[in-house]
Parts: sequence; structure tokens; C-alpha cells
Amino acid sequence: MHWAQVTIGGGGSIDLMATGMCRFVILLVFAHTFLSLRLYDSCPSLSLPLSLSLLVPMLLLHEDVRQSQVVNNTEAKHAIQHQLQSALHTQACGSAGSHTPKDVSTDGKVRCVVSDFGAANSSKTSALSSAVAAMECDDSKNAGAGGPAVVKINRLCTLDRGRVMVSESFIPKGTLLGRIAPHAIVCDTENRRRRCGFCLALTVAKGDDNDGDYSEVVTSCQDCGEIWYCDEACRAQDWSMIHGYECGFLKDLYRGPSSSAGLEWRTADDGNVMTRFGELNPFDQDYCRVLMRVLVMRFKEYLFYRQGSPAQLASRGEGITEEGLQPFADVDDMVENRESFSKEKIQGDMMDVARVLEIFQGYLQQSQGQRCKDTEGEENGKEGVVPRLTLSELLGLVCKEECNSFGLYEYAPATSSLTNAKTGYGLGVFTQDFMYSFNHSCAPNVYHVAHKSTLLLYSARDIRPGEELNITYMEFGPKHRVPEARQRRPEDEEARKAGFEKRRGYLEKNFYFECGCPRCAWELSLDQISTSHSDSNTSAASTGVGGMTLEEERFIREGLLCAQKECFGFYAPPDVLDILHGTRSSKGLWACVACGHNQG
Repeated sequence: MHWAQVTIGGGGSIDLMATGMCRFVILLVFAHTFLSLRLYDSCPSLSLPLSLSLLVPMLLLHEDVRQSQVVNNTEAKHAIQHQLQSALHTQACGSAGSHTPKDVSTDGKVRCVVSDFGAANSSKTSALSSAVAAMECDDSKNAGAGGPAVVKINRLCTLDRGRVMVSESFIPKGTLLGRIAPHAIVCDTENRRRRCGFCLALTVAKGDDNDGDYSEVVTSCQDCGEIWYCDEACRAQDWSMIHGYECGFLKDLYRGPSSSAGLEWRTADDGNVMTRFGELNPFDQDYCRVLMRVLVMRFKEYLFYRQGSPAQLASRGEGITEEGLQPFADVDDMVENRESFSKEKIQGDMMDVARVLEIFQGYLQQSQGQRCKDTEGEENGKEGVVPRLTLSELLGLVCKEECNSFGLYEYAPATSSLTNAKTGYGLGVFTQDFMYSFNHSCAPNVYHVAHKSTLLLYSARDIRPGEELNITYMEFGPKHRVPEARQRRPEDEEARKAGFEKRRGYLEKNFYFECGCPRCAWELSLDQISTSHSDSNTSAASTGVGGMTLEEERFIREGLLCAQKECFGFYAPPDVLDILHGTRSSKGLWACVACGHNQG
């Protein structure tokens, strides 16, 4: 049994089982040689059977090493992918383009290792329960045992659940699982002048924008004037990493296709397509811009892989040949679910965005002095190094963004009424550690909160080995909390039922699935139980609904939602709060990320 340890940002791991088998066979060969020489003199007829007996362990070793190579090859490809992103993203952790290796403890307490078990094991034909049973889970509660604890997370590909993230070891409540840096990210349209276009730090607070005059507090791109920064350092870094590749095209998009009309990629229809960009709603414009940055990253990845010699590239890949390297593999790995979208949506705004990306792809190649190769192998112009994505493939990329991107949200300052529903400020594609493979739950055991351009992940409760890890795809708010049975009034029950139907409808409309998470199953079971107040009291006196413990049911009912009336926030552990606040001011207490209320 192999555990394919993908050490993010590092090299390969050593398979101890393969090493042990190798030592065993070496000892067996020595013993066989010695015994054969002794027996050949006394009984030559036994030497042939003895020689054949050596084939069995040799075959076992061959298969074990072959399987180990599959694991290490997969591991090395992922390691290379993250080495590339680390090389391209040089900003310190906490700002856009940063990368923190996940196998390194950032707080001296816990380090998290994320692996892709499904890449080396054909679990797509088995159910989740069978795939979990195939893992070597570690149920030791090793947190706090002196020195950094290690928690392990695996990605599985299963028949009944698709891709899932599963704990391989015990994960204590409040464990900071990672600071996930973006593959590509943008400020949304409303916040382009309020937040830095590179690190997404807040530069101008709402209500403090000097009547729209931002010139004294932020700096903009001196060419296109469409992206604003918190300081000159961020402007310079964004230019060298991303914006320098898109600047001229953005200027055309927002000011009209005129400034670079002499470029060869321009056609008569291109101007019409780019004009329609201004007719898209702000959200469509935002995800068009983030996908432009995804294409820039793709362009740079291909150039990165082609610049080194085969020997250099192979050394980076732990023996992987140049042909085995796969630029853009992390984005290609995302599901697109094109069949889930309506024909009207596919042929409408999504196709408009795909056509803008098609034009940008040509602009990118022309402006950088490169030529694309068509995916069919025909060269467009002279020899090029970056395969051209077809319009259909670009439409698939739009579908992937719709299914896998993350919005970044902030909360309004707390007021006496605490009406602080979150509002978006950015949109990003996150590929690090298979962030796009987390499934949804209405009672998630993993919470995530945005900090500038990064996502902070932490465990909401103790998580057992073999348990699926889930995040939430939506905001719940104070009405998501359900009082315990003995305190539940008829109006509470009506509000719960209405919220339940609204939530399921929202998920079906926007994410194209019918939720069957523990929270939804629990709410469905409530409709099958007597709603009399006395029956509810009797049920709550011993165990929760469906045989759950009272603590398990309490987590289903409340999660980490803030207990303050009308607050839309949720509680986070001290390690997360310290990052959000920039200081170690949490004093070891869990508190709400929105209003600051300490958890009781």
C-alpha cells in the first residue's frame, strides 16, 4: 500500500515499503548465491528449482518499484507545478502571488501535507467508503505532543461522490490548514479603486473616498489607468508578473479598441466583440478579467518549461522527462460541467467572454513576440511554443471558472444593529492544494475566510481519519441557526423550513446539484418526527435527531455562526484572527470575524 505524499513546493518522498522490499531481495540474492554454490557440488539437480524460486521476490520487487514510480511521477509533476508558481509568485506570504509550502509549518504548531491519492490509485470505479478503506489512516491525536504536529489530507476520485478531500489523520478543531494563494485574482469592478490590484489590501474605506478622488492615497497604472495599487512596490511587481502582459488589451477593453489598432491580430469583428465587453454585467467583466490572467499564467508556464534544457527540466522533476511535464495541468484538472449550463447561457454571455479571451490570446502572443500552435498541430505563422486554445476550449475554461472560482468577501464595520452582511471585493481561481476539489456542505467541517488575496482554511471541529472535508459555497447568516428543540417556537420552525427550501433552491440554481449534506439530511428528518413540543423535549433529553449526540446536533444546528443577533459572521480560532488582524491580539480566544464577539 503506497501513500503518494505530494510535498507541496518540494521534491519527492521515499517509499519506505519499496525500500524495505529492496533490502529483502538483496539479502535473498546473497543467501541464494551462497546456498546455490554449496548445493551444486553436493546435489546439482536442486540448483535449477532454487534459481526459479528467486523469480517470485524479483517479480514482487519489480511491481512494487513500478507502483512506486507511478506515485513518485505524479508527485513530481505536482511538485514541479508548484515550483513554477513559486518562482513566478515572489511576493511574501499574505499578498497576491504568494506561495507558502504546505509541508512547512507556518506557526510552529501544525504542518499540513496534502496528497493526491486518486492520481495513483484507480478509485474512480469504487465508492467513497471503499476508497477511504484503501487509505492507511492515522487516528493518532498527535497535536500538541511537543513539536509540530502533522495532519494529512488526501484527494480521492470516487464513483459516488466524484472528487473529495478526505482526512488521513486526526485533525483537531481550530487547526489552521493553510493560507491558500491564488493562481489568478482580480478586484471586482466596484472595488478596483478601493483595493490594491496586486495584493488586494484595502486602500480606501467605504465612505472615505474623498468624493471619488483617490489620487492622494493610491497609485494607478500609468498606461491603462484601469488598475490601482496601494503603493509603487505593488504596481511594479504586478507589472512584471501579470499586468505587463494585459495592460494594452485592458486599455482597449475599457476605452475602445483604438490604441493598438495596428497589431496584426486585429480583425473587423474583433472590435465588435471588444465593444460588447462593455455591455456585459460587472460580474461577467470580472471573471473575464480573471481568466485573462489565467491565460497569462498559462503563457508563462509554457515559456518556463521550454526555457530550461531537458536535463535541467528532468532534474526538477525527479527523473520525469521533458515530455512528461504538463504546463497548465492544475487548471486542466478542474471540472467544467458544461452540460449543466443552459443553452442560452452558453451561447450568451459565456460565449461573449470566450470570444474576448480568444482575441486576448492573439494579442498576448503578438505583443510578446511569440506565435501559438493550433491544438491540431498546425502552426499559426512561424514556429511557436504555446499551443493555441480553440474557441471551444476557451468556452470550457469559462465553464471551469463558473464552477471552481472563489469570491473574496469582507464585512461591513459592526454597528449597533449589527447588520453586517458580507460584500464581495475580489474574484480568484485557486489551484493550490486542490482547493477546487472541496465539496459543499451546509454544515461544513472546514471554514475559509478571505485575507487580502489569500484564503485561510481551518477545521471547525475535530475531524476523524477517513472523514470527508467540506467547505460551504454560500453565506448562511443568522437565520441559518436553529434553536434546540425545547426552545423552538412555531415561527422558528416555519423560518427553518423556508430557509431550507431557499437554500436548496439556491444550490440547484447556481451550483447545479441537489444537496444531501448532513445538515440537509437532518432537516429532512425533522419533517418525519412529531412536531409537538412535548415530543421534541423528550427527544432532546437524551440524544439528537437520528441518533446523533447532542454535541453533534448542536454543530449541525449552529456550526460556527456568531451568536450575536443579526450578525452574519462566524467564529475563527486565534491563529486565523492573528493573521486577519496582523497582530497577536486574539488572546487565545475564538472570536467572530465580522463583529469581533468572543465565542462563549
